[in-house]
Amino acid sequence: SGPVVELPVPPEGNCPSCIGIVDGFFADCNSGTSCVSSQDDSPAHFQEPWEYDTSLAYSDARDRLLSLLSRNYPSCEITRADDRYIRAEFRDGGGGQVDDVEFYFTPNDATVQFRSALRGGGRDGGRNKQRMETLRREMRWTKVPVLRNRRRLFGVVESPWDSFGPSAPRNVDPLESQYK
Repeated sequence: SGPVVELPVPPEGNCPSCIGIVDGFFADCNSGTSCVSSQDDSPAHFQEPWEYDTSLAYSDARDRLLSLLSRNYPSCEITRADDRYIRAEFRDGGGGQVDDVEFYFTPNDATVQFRSALRGGGRDGGRNKQRMETLRREMRWTKVPVLRNRRRLFGVVESPWDSFGPSAPRNVDPLESQYK
């Protein structure tokens, strides 16, 4: 095989291939790609956010996560560690693939939001999903139960075409007195 060509770092912003946090939110995942996120409701990409011990300050929880990443993951390079935001790159040893992993410690609670995506799109065989679950377990953090108002297109089976609510009632005038 030929030389490994590394893809450039994605831009910051709110596009599906972007990284970074904008107003407390990550960009949604590109459909058909290996990406998991605690903020993307689509069934193919969603994983529950995490909760750390509420007796800890977020900065202590962040420092513990940074320490774990540095100590236990030699393929991980921390590329940014701000007050409430961490960005890291995980490199696949053989194929030259890079996973962009982000964490955000939500203000005023003990929640950690995250996003992990294969740079450039494509499939990773579930590597991002498994890595995020392994990190959560190693940190001994719990999953935050998330209630989702799913409207299943195919009855009882989850699908990528399901929609999520709430949505406004149809054929209703929001200015009618019963809706004020």
